[in-house]
Amino acid sequence: MVQSKNVKQKLMLEAALNFIPISVFFELTYRCNLKCVHCYVASGYKNRELSLTEVKSALDQLKSLGSLFLYFSGGEPLLRKDFSEIFKYARFKGFVVTIYTNATLINEDLINIFKEFGVYEIHVSLYSIVPKIHDTITTIRGSFLKTMKSIELMTSKKIKVVIKCPLTKINFDGYEKLADWADKNGLEYVFTPYITAKNDGSKDPFALRLSDKLLEKALSDPRIDPFKQAQAHKERDEFFVHLLDKTRNIPCFAGYNSLAINSLGDVYPCIQFLYKLGNIKKQTLKEIWENSTPIRKVRSLRAYQLKECKGCRFRRYCARCPGLALIEDGDLYGKSSFECKLAFIRSKLNTFPTKSPT
Repeated sequence: MVQSKNVKQKLMLEAALNFIPISVFFELTYRCNLKCVHCYVASGYKNRELSLTEVKSALDQLKSLGSLFLYFSGGEPLLRKDFSEIFKYARFKGFVVTIYTNATLINEDLINIFKEFGVYEIHVSLYSIVPKIHDTITTIRGSFLKTMKSIELMTSKKIKVVIKCPLTKINFDGYEKLADWADKNGLEYVFTPYITAKNDGSKDPFALRLSDKLLEKALSDPRIDPFKQAQAHKERDEFFVHLLDKTRNIPCFAGYNSLAINSLGDVYPCIQFLYKLGNIKKQTLKEIWENSTPIRKVRSLRAYQLKECKGCRFRRYCARCPGLALIEDGDLYGKSSFECKLAFIRSKLNTFPTKSPT
């Protein structure tokens, strides 16, 4: 596992140095059959999406730009009646495909398609091993049972499932039981304390964020804090260190080796970095990626330009995201208030970060 992660990290770094969007997050729809309380999708976005022809054209263009890792998400991507055709086309083009889903719509037919054409991973949103808590977050009774049934079905067919769980005030007390259950069943999992603003800028989801006391508990657990996870897997050879050194002044690789496309056709550096680069209905992806004014601005960002970060004594504990700084505090060159809080807590815990370029 460590070796495969290092191989991907090398690919990501080389792609960043050569401005290849090797990793692409594609939101196929904003529609969803659940109504999760922390969801970042604003209601006005949910009924607009690209046509099948437009999606295929985007995939063709991405392939020509050198993209490889493709992440289909939503909303709930399986709500699209043409999802199977989109997935098959992506595999035909040679993309390594990961799907983000709540798994309530998984069935035998889809699993057979995944097996035949080859899906890399299925990332499933599971908020608790306790049905009532999970359903409280999704606000749909019975969603836990549907998700669990699909997980069991996929694992029985040897499809790799990764559990994704954002931590909120509602489900934090049960995350250890969820981790234990995943370990027992041989499933990887990702916990995160990040609850982001909606994509229209609304900060309503912030009310669900963990208290400072719970954040301290969360960051003391290596199963949660990505810095501690990185430390556990920091075996790197000289080639890796050389590449990392060449990119040390880049505060984020979004816009260097990754991009995101939403269901409206808008293009961003990444799904959390909502600085619009263009729209595929009006421009080609090549034009957006290589020549747009916004992409040049993103690539001009340097760590030493950050205003309040320069002399910050907690900087070594910080994983500042320019996208979160922008949507949370309104300044691409400013601080991210939430990350400042996490950095302070890490300093108390003496958790030294080993940043991952992916």
